[in-house]
Amino acid sequence: MNEKRKLRFELYKMLCKFEKIETDNGVLVVDDTLKEGVEIFDEDGNPVKDGDYNTGETIITVKDGKVEAIKEVEAPEEKVEVEVEEPADEKLEEEVVVTEEPAEEDPKVAELEAKIAELEEVIKAKDAEIEDLNNKIKELEDKPSEESVVVAPEELSKVKSGDSRIDRWFESK
Repeated sequence: MNEKRKLRFELYKMLCKFEKIETDNGVLVVDDTLKEGVEIFDEDGNPVKDGDYNTGETIITVKDGKVEAIKEVEAPEEKVEVEVEEPADEKLEEEVVVTEEPAEEDPKVAELEAKIAELEEVIKAKDAEIEDLNNKIKELEDKPSEESVVVAPEELSKVKSGDSRIDRWFESK
């Protein structure tokens, strides 16, 4: 009977979308997506035993082979040291000292930060170039052209457009 169940489950896995979820008690398999009320199995296709399964981010509560609840794992609270000293002049002052352990520098993080800084410099340089070009354009817009082009009406017949049809039309007028 157990072999038949395994074969059915393998066929089921091939035909359906399923999601594998790694937990502290092994790998769980769920049809499509993890949500309350869906059946949940182990890798062999057997219904999962009742209890809580921790994925690191969530805790999955299983009852009767189905997901009963999904809870987010609460992050551990940071320890904060507070020192209170009473000064001689009877005023109450509080000194708060927060101690944090320095996080280890990941070489990838340092490399990405260096690339970001480099790209920011490139962007600043390009912004300066754009600003310079905009200023030059403004100067050219404000500056009148050196020579105005004025064509007398009788001279228009002498102007050629380069298109013979248009030129003939102007000559006929």
